Amino acid sequence: MAHKPRKRFSLLMLAYGERYLEDRAVILEPAPPLSDRRLKGRLKVATWSLTFEPDDPEAPLMRIMLRDCDGPPQPHSFEEDGVEAAGTADADGLSLAPRLVLHKRSAHQPFASLSRAPGERLAFALLHAPLRPLLALVGALHGATQLPEPLGEERLRSIGAGERAPAFDLTALVDPLEEHAPPVDVTRISPMMLTPATLVLSDSQLYLHSDAAAAASAAAVSHWPLAHLRRAVRRRHLMRHTALELRFSPAERSAEASDPLLLLPGAGIESTLVSFSSHAAREAFLQALAAAREKLGLPPLPPPPEARLPEMVQRWRHGLLSNYEYLCHLNDAAGRSCADLAQYPVMPWVLQDY
Repeated sequence: MAHKPRKRFSLLMLAYGERYLEDRAVILEPAPPLSDRRLKGRLKVATWSLTFEPDDPEAPLMRIMLRDCDGPPQPHSFEEDGVEAAGTADADGLSLAPRLVLHKRSAHQPFASLSRAPGERLAFALLHAPLRPLLALVGALHGATQLPEPLGEERLRSIGAGERAPAFDLTALVDPLEEHAPPVDVTRISPMMLTPATLVLSDSQLYLHSDAAAAASAAAVSHWPLAHLRRAVRRRHLMRHTALELRFSPAERSAEASDPLLLLPGAGIESTLVSFSSHAAREAFLQALAAAREKLGLPPLPPPPEARLPEMVQRWRHGLLSNYEYLCHLNDAAGRSCADLAQYPVMPWVLQDY
């Protein structure tokens, strides 16, 4: 029995802050020295790059940075070799002229770079999909990468806004009769990865639908009972006050789940960090969350960690807290989290014992 080849593409291959948008089934035309034959595979579209993952595990995985392409993508016809279509009506694929192609054969190897001659193009034939939407999307992304950084990033954000969040599947509700608020588009933050997601608050559960299609796996829906929520702490993301860290645990572990000393979730304790589109969106969700818990008769959530800082200082001064425990409290009060590399906890390195 033939085994299906393991997928080599991962969201970890994207640059930090780069957003995955979609993928398409394609055939890559021969592109020596990378390949001397046609290769069938998937073309992964992200805001800064295109990644081609061939079905053949022996063929190299290729990544093209859109900023390194000479000009926007062009419609391409594969009916006659070497003849490009005059317009999209006659074309069944697209081509680009990258000055540099990153490639590797194993998921565990680093990318190697290959320079290409000016005007030398890579051509992809689309399978089972119209060309015009993909050509427009890649063209818009290429144009945005050529702009100065602040303007280009704003353009990329607007391009990806309509593509980024997965639609919430109502069949994932624990109780088909439970009432729920409208879905909220968020970004799930984890080390080295930003994942588009949808947050749904119902009258008894909290759902998080992450778009994991780029990781070659089915989109997953996580859910937690509101009674298991122990902390909801405001955080920053990319220096904007838009993030929220949520910590869940069963009732028997409630004290541990609200303890900032557990920087990394342990057995039975789950933590997730999400970023909203704006500060107002985060505050509106927090208000709805508090109202839903109150309706269930649940106690209020603990105050923000900075409110306990004077108490922690006194406990540390009197030897009731170790240096490590005190530093954990300081990091927690400063808004740091292990889920975000930009706000990772800081621990001093003691060079000498005085």
